[in-house]
Amino acid sequence: VAGRFLGLTALCLVGITIAYAIVDLSDNLKWFNKYDATAAEITRFFAARLPVLASRGVPMALILAAALTTSLLATSGELLGARSCGLSGRRMLAPVWILCALAVPVDALLVNQIVPQANARASYLNRTEIKTGSGASSEGVETVWHRVGNRIYELPRTDLLSGSAGPK
Repeated sequence: VAGRFLGLTALCLVGITIAYAIVDLSDNLKWFNKYDATAAEITRFFAARLPVLASRGVPMALILAAALTTSLLATSGELLGARSCGLSGRRMLAPVWILCALAVPVDALLVNQIVPQANARASYLNRTEIKTGSGASSEGVETVWHRVGNRIYELPRTDLLSGSAGPK
């Protein structure tokens, strides 16, 4: 039972992570296109975001794998056979619940330690590689006008992350 559950959990986690990656990619296509990101930059960005996407899928993968394990045991007649031998359904599915309980601290470690680092890495790649790439377009960039005394200054480029402004 534990082996079947672990296999289904891995399969569900991979499937859910791929689904999240596809949705994330479709959400960011316009943004990647705007900055003319290369395939290598996009690949590095999603490699950095992989722990974030996987962490979102762990709870769903556990629930789905538990349901699939129970369904597969019931359809193959193993639950009925175990009941006829005197085993209760709870005892038959105890490995599933124990593995789910063991997955909670692992998921907490993933969410609290690894995901913030992955988000920081993806944000860094976004700022340093994609948005400052050679293909970055100036579309959507606004010129800033600032008045000091009787003079007006035009700043065609602003960088809010570094707090600087100046010529292009």
